[in-house]
Amino acid sequence: MNSVEVDIAIVGAGIVGLWLLNVFSQQGYQCVLIEKDAVGAGQTIRSQGIIHGGTKYALTGKLNRAAQSIADMPAVWQACLDGNGPINLRAVQVLSQQHFMWSQGKYTAALKNFIASKALKSHSDVLKPDAHPDFFKHPEFSGSLCALNETVVDVPSLLEALAAPYRDRVLSGKAAFLDDALHLVHAGKHLHIKAQKILVTAGEGAEQLCSTLTDAPAMQCRPLYMVWARFPEYDPVKQIFVHGVLSGSKPEFTITSHRDAQGHSVWYIGGEVAETGMTRSAEAQIAHTQQVLSQFMPWVNFEGVQWGTDHVNRAELAQSGGKRPDSFAVCPTQRAVVIWPTKLALTPAVAHSVQNLLVGLLPSGSLVDLDWPKAPLAKPLWAN
Repeated sequence: MNSVEVDIAIVGAGIVGLWLLNVFSQQGYQCVLIEKDAVGAGQTIRSQGIIHGGTKYALTGKLNRAAQSIADMPAVWQACLDGNGPINLRAVQVLSQQHFMWSQGKYTAALKNFIASKALKSHSDVLKPDAHPDFFKHPEFSGSLCALNETVVDVPSLLEALAAPYRDRVLSGKAAFLDDALHLVHAGKHLHIKAQKILVTAGEGAEQLCSTLTDAPAMQCRPLYMVWARFPEYDPVKQIFVHGVLSGSKPEFTITSHRDAQGHSVWYIGGEVAETGMTRSAEAQIAHTQQVLSQFMPWVNFEGVQWGTDHVNRAELAQSGGKRPDSFAVCPTQRAVVIWPTKLALTPAVAHSVQNLLVGLLPSGSLVDLDWPKAPLAKPLWAN
């Protein structure tokens, strides 16, 4: 059996695993990142790419803990996208510099007042009609539109930018704990990896990987049923980025816009339609989403649109009653540190927390070249 010694072994090549690989490699640590499928193939590639600033969590007019935990993240990400942050992300494609909040219900006044207050004033602005993007200047548009300071990034280009500098360290295979090390298997080949620290960033896969650890933290999964809609052409007016709030304190839908390899406009749709969709069949989920969108935007012609669905399991540290956690989780155990980011936007804060936890870990030297298969990059759902 081949073996290798490293400073840090990271299991799970989603956004946090890739970010930590970059951060610690830049600091001189010898790291490997292990992925059993494709890089970003779990929750990351299914992310809408929104760098949330917290406004969507504050629709009741109160700055709750979830909003507070994420409020500073857009500025950190923007520094990285500008090439001035802890990781250089200038190669990442920015789909939009703003995300919008479209409100029609009873929360419109509360949201306006809250955004106008000091709490979120630097993050959001209520737009006058003449400042609306073209899509929302249609005569049938109604309600209030707020511009949020929330950048939307192209997730495939984010994965590529994070993986590129250390591509030879992103190893393909299934990992398991074995004695005081990790055992990696790929296509009949075996590799024994001994590390000073093991970081588990495997999302849903963390539960099985850590099942042999007596002190492993409990995990929960909150499922989503996402929907995507591919238009028969590219229309720049339809390239929208919006939360739609009709009657409740949560967005009924959240749309981000993308382009497929053929140049078609693609809407990727989350929000309450995805939160409540797990009880529906694929056909019923698509029909429900169409109904909600048509209620909001009756002027949009969906004729000829191709629809698709996909399940997402949001893996998190277990909470009482299965509620959504307010922030990320970094859980040290005797043999590993188990990490759940909960949100793409929180990744820099997760990395900072892990760095603080590993203070005192000393780089050991040069890592030998590894003759081992490398994990490929995941593709968007609509690319298949």
